[in-house]
Amino acid sequence: MHLNQLMEFIGHFMGAVLQLILIMMMARRKDKRHSEKVFFTLVVAIFIWHAGSFVSTFSELLTGERIIVVGLIWDTASALSMGFVPPLLIHTLLTFLEELPENFFSRWRRTVLFVAYAPLPFFWRAPLRLIQHPELPRAENIMLVTQMFEYWTIVALAIASYMCYKLSTLSRDDVQRRFYISLVRMFVIIFGLMVLTHVLYAKFIPGLGTYFLVACALAPMFPTIIFSYFILRYNYMEYVLKRSIFYSLLAIFVLAVYILGIRQVGDFLERALDIDFRIIEAILVIGLILLIDPVRERLQAAFNALFFREQSYYQRVFAELSHRLGSLQGIEVGRLLRYVANSVQTAMRLSNCKIILLHEENGRLVVEESSSPVQTEEVENIVRHFQKIHAHSISLWQVTDQAVVKEMKNIDATLILPIYRDGRLAGVMSLGPSLQYRELYEGEIEILSILLNHLVTAIDNTRLMQDKLEMERRMLANEKWMSLGRLSGQIAHEVKNPLSSIKAITHVMREELPPDDRFYKDLAMVEGEIDKLTTVVNQLLRGAHPTTQTEKVADLRDIIENVSSVLRPEASHADIRIICQYDNGIPAIKADPVALREIIFNVMNNGIQSMASGGTLTVSVSCLQPDPTTHRRSVLVSIHDTGPGIPEEDMSKIFEPFYTTKEGGTGLGLWIVREKLTDLGGSISVESNGGTTITITIPVEAKTAVGPPATAPNPEQEKPDA
Repeated sequence: MHLNQLMEFIGHFMGAVLQLILIMMMARRKDKRHSEKVFFTLVVAIFIWHAGSFVSTFSELLTGERIIVVGLIWDTASALSMGFVPPLLIHTLLTFLEELPENFFSRWRRTVLFVAYAPLPFFWRAPLRLIQHPELPRAENIMLVTQMFEYWTIVALAIASYMCYKLSTLSRDDVQRRFYISLVRMFVIIFGLMVLTHVLYAKFIPGLGTYFLVACALAPMFPTIIFSYFILRYNYMEYVLKRSIFYSLLAIFVLAVYILGIRQVGDFLERALDIDFRIIEAILVIGLILLIDPVRERLQAAFNALFFREQSYYQRVFAELSHRLGSLQGIEVGRLLRYVANSVQTAMRLSNCKIILLHEENGRLVVEESSSPVQTEEVENIVRHFQKIHAHSISLWQVTDQAVVKEMKNIDATLILPIYRDGRLAGVMSLGPSLQYRELYEGEIEILSILLNHLVTAIDNTRLMQDKLEMERRMLANEKWMSLGRLSGQIAHEVKNPLSSIKAITHVMREELPPDDRFYKDLAMVEGEIDKLTTVVNQLLRGAHPTTQTEKVADLRDIIENVSSVLRPEASHADIRIICQYDNGIPAIKADPVALREIIFNVMNNGIQSMASGGTLTVSVSCLQPDPTTHRRSVLVSIHDTGPGIPEEDMSKIFEPFYTTKEGGTGLGLWIVREKLTDLGGSISVESNGGTTITITIPVEAKTAVGPPATAPNPEQEKPDA
């Protein structure tokens, strides 16, 4: 057996296996486009060529001579199919070009197809000659000595190279562009091989000519290898080759080692040393069998590194991300969504990625949380589409609903994946265009779907943990209020009751004395100090009894105007102006008006008391933009005085209970303000720079929480302060 025969045998076998795998894969695909049907025909023609040549070569190697019946059937089929390969190649590339928006070949479609298929009748004389003379040599010899076929194949390769070049320049997908550039290079190499072999007559070079002919006969296999590589590497054209092709290649490797290695060495030793090589051959075959497993592992690793790098990378990244989701449970849901969205966007090199959670409200699904700002109206039709058909994904290039297309374009999405919880739509993931200018593969979409299932579990666990923490917080708050209640009871018993007795006795003693008595003023001062102590005890008692707030609606403007009217007499007496400023459209606040009144009263009163030499107290009310994560609205109240400000060393202590810098102050005012704002879900901050500015943020829908009772301050009593 000559080396060129072995090359031809193995080459045609590999070519037939590759084409057969592609045929089975393409046959399973439904709803084929016209270009796919033409391409399928081309693959079938190349398969018949390789299969026929393989059977003929195998029969000759098996029997040592040409079998007439085999040659008549398979060589005829090979010759017929090879005649169709050049025109089908041009036809396939033409249909690919027709699918692109910029295609100048479409106007010349009929002319190109006529030129492609016109030479076919002239090639049919080769298979007819085989039928008439079955003893002639094999099909490739008949086809390749047909001078017109040689030249036509060269012309077809030149046209195919140019068409692939045009496809590479018109394709916006980076993978497609690389695929067509690879085909251009391969067609140019085959073109050069054909010219060298048949135009420059390299086929007549002694010793090398037969190898040039074998290379030309195997040439149709090499573009198929490129196509198979792109399918395995990138799932090109959404085809999926199973890893079973790896085992086919492994079988070819083992067969090649046996035929080219063991058998050749055996034949050489039998001729040179005149020995029986069968025993040594059996030992070598056993050794080859033992080597199969380690060789398989090494080839499998190389196979994965060559073809499945992206899939392995995504699986590793998303497995790590899924693992981290377990450790991130308990953080805010919005932060969790942003973390996952940013991770997916970075890993898959997307222009953007959004995760949107939905919940039912008044019979419709609305946006609850999202990784970036999205309104319900922006995804309304997308949500309705998933509810209607329960699709696994929505592609911008395949969906026919124009309302859905419009919404996807508005949020810059090319693919939408649903998030299901217990069979119901719980959210969507929006994926923007790929920075690699390609569509996501089916395997990548499956990995993302698995990740979304882990995300749903993590969100559920996060919410359970938050509910548990909230319950524990309430229990701790109740324990705190119970402790304060017990303490306040003891204070009432041990302090307030004796104070009442002392005040009553002092009052009686003072009334029995004439006003000009020197003890009359002393007893009046004692009564005043007792009143101050009683005020401190009353404020402590108000902060010691929790109540559950009921949902009420408060008009913040009315509350501020009411408090201002109460404080204006005192302010005017101290030469202080009170200025109130309001934005338009200040919404009503769902909170206890009495609690809000006490908050505003305490802060405004502190500002007035800080301006001993007169000044201006400015109250500004404005609306804040909705929170991008929770979509909740808030109102901002800014109270600024022109007093001396708060010393820097005191800034960290102003919210501590019983801390005050004023003579006669209780130190409970700002502490009560902060506690009440916390219960409402609001916040307070203080700045001191050329006066003091206290900024209060109050949510429009204040949360219902356990907190101290909202008791209106009595203007006649001493006003609380910091």
